Formats: sequence, C-alpha cells, structure tokens
Amino acid sequence: MENWDEILIDLKTMSVRAVERKYDCYDGQVRKALVKAGLDNNGNIKEVVKEGKELVKGESTLYDEDGNIKLKWVKTHVKEQSALESFSEALEALIDNPKVISPEEIKEPVVTDYETMSVYTIGDAHIGMLAWDKETGEDHDLEIAQRDLLRAMDLLVEQSHPSERALIVDVGDWFHSDNMNNVTAHSGNSLDVDGRYPKVLEIGLRLATKLIDRALLKHERVEWRSAIGNHNEHSAIMMSAFIKAWYRNEQRVIVHDTPNMFFYRPFGKNLIGITHGHTCKAEKLGEVMSVDCKDQWSASEHRYWYTGHIHHQSVKEFSNCVVETFRTLAGKDAWHSASGYRSKQDMKCITLHEEYGEISRNTVSLGMIRG
Repeated sequence: MENWDEILIDLKTMSVRAVERKYDCYDGQVRKALVKAGLDNNGNIKEVVKEGKELVKGESTLYDEDGNIKLKWVKTHVKEQSALESFSEALEALIDNPKVISPEEIKEPVVTDYETMSVYTIGDAHIGMLAWDKETGEDHDLEIAQRDLLRAMDLLVEQSHPSERALIVDVGDWFHSDNMNNVTAHSGNSLDVDGRYPKVLEIGLRLATKLIDRALLKHERVEWRSAIGNHNEHSAIMMSAFIKAWYRNEQRVIVHDTPNMFFYRPFGKNLIGITHGHTCKAEKLGEVMSVDCKDQWSASEHRYWYTGHIHHQSVKEFSNCVVETFRTLAGKDAWHSASGYRSKQDMKCITLHEEYGEISRNTVSLGMIRG
C-alpha cells in the first residue's frame, strides 16, 4: 500500500472504519496507525501540552499541481517527522509486521462507571466452519469469522456503556470441530471445516485474546467465560486454560475456567447464569439456579440465563428468571442450510446496573459489520 496521502485525505470526509474497508485494512490498522503517529481520527495532529506549554511549532501544507491545498498538518517539537511520514510508517509496520499487543501496552480507561457491568454476548461462533455460497447462500471460513467478530467487537466497544467491568460471554460452540477427524463427538457426523484442526485452534485462541484486548481499552476489568458446547466439549476447557495462561500477569483479566456445565456470576442484585443450552431445557434453568445458588438467589432481584445452541434469538420470561438465547454471526453450514435454518445474525452488549438490572443494550447486525 502506497497511497498514504490519499488515506489521510479520505479521513477528512470518511470515518476510520470506512477508510479501512476502502483500502482493505483490517483489525483496526488505520486507527492504530493514527494513534501511533499522534493523529486524531481526521488525520490531524493532536494538540500536545506539557507542563502548561503548547509544543506546536508550525504547520505544513501539501498542494496539488494546480496550487490547491490537498492536505495540511501541524509540526511539533515532539515529532520531527511530518504527520504523513509518521502515519505511513506506522500503518506500513502494522500491515507488514503485525504485532501482538501485550496486556502491558493497554492502558486502563480514565473514566468508568462502577455501578454497571457490560456483558458482551458471543453467540455460537463455530470458528473453523466452512460454507460455500452456492450451496448455503453465503460463504463462511476462518478469515470471514475473524473479520466479522473483530469488527463486531470494535463497534460494540465503541457503543457500549463505560462500565468498570466487562463480562465477555462465549455461550459455547466457539469451535466448530473438537477433534482432528472433524466429526461430532457423540454422533460422529461429518463437519465442514476450513483447514486442519491445529490451524483452526491457533486462529480461534488468538481471536479470543484480541477480543479481550479490545474490551480492556474500554473497561478496567474484563472477565471471560467459555460455556461448554456440544461442538467443543474439550476445546472449551482448553481455551479457558489458554486464556488464563496468556493473561497470567494481567490482573485486569479474570478467566472463569470452571468445567461445570453451569456457571453463575452475581453482580449487585443481578444473578447471571451461563450455559450452552444443550443439556437442560429453558423451563428448568430457574430451578437449577435456585438450587445451585441458594444464597445468591435469595439476595438477587434480577436473574438472567444467557444461552446459545439454537442459533436464533429467543427470550422467555418465567416467574423466577429470564432465559435468553443469542444469535450467531456465523453463516450456515450445509446441514443447517438444508434443514431450513434462516435466523438473522448479530452480536449484543447488555448493560447491567447493580441495583436496577438491565438498563440498556446495543446490537450490531451483520449488515452494520460489513456495511
């Protein structure tokens, strides 16, 4: 990519995300390059102040052949390079040498709301699933799964409430296959998988850490829970262990790695239950919660179950709790397409208040993610 000046010009009239789409840049590359170069989202140098003294020393202007202004940027004592040079170097480094962000490089947010928690719900991701549009109506593979999830997380983090805590909920079936043979564990049905199992594992595990890194930019503490699904009984446990080891030196990340099929997270007067949904009917989940969490049950006023498995949105309100299933961003494999499944695709972030329960939610559809 050589059109650095064109990118900066486009930023005057287009959003960062739109520019990334135009120039085929993914994973927030333009935004990261802007930050590294000291520019704002419009490609302008941010005003730098130190000990009350402004460090801006001048401006530079780029003219076209007819003498019209194409681009203007500010020079500072801190950055001897021009904004164009700094930006081009930063973006080129990101594209040519993608760098893994370590937790130590992510600064804590300045302003957070300690009375709320943001719950990012990831419907059955089925990382590694392969679909062909002529057979299923849409393409899906590892690259598409990564791109959609990362863009969805970027949008939701941007829109979400500045809660002190975030809980990222993988409702199960993060991986499409759980073994080298690419068949279901119990029935032995063949699965359509994009590549060898080790490749799918590597990409799926790193993708989870990227989602957590994004949440750390907005929230002081980030919690992760992977529910055990029918497609990933073994890899769900392995993934929790991997994420816990990855963030072993980061106190801001908490991994709930219990192998229990049912997980509970109290928050103020809220009691959250998380399970995939393939082992217990929705009608019974309130009873299970009341027995498993006697003390928290009596102390709670707002009780929620977050589940997956069926790939479509469903909210059932019972006398003692609300059970909700979430849509997936993944496309349909050949079996689901032939069976008539046609649910919509999206991802949500729910804001819970410690006193009042759910107070808001944000939803990003597949159209918004790819639009």
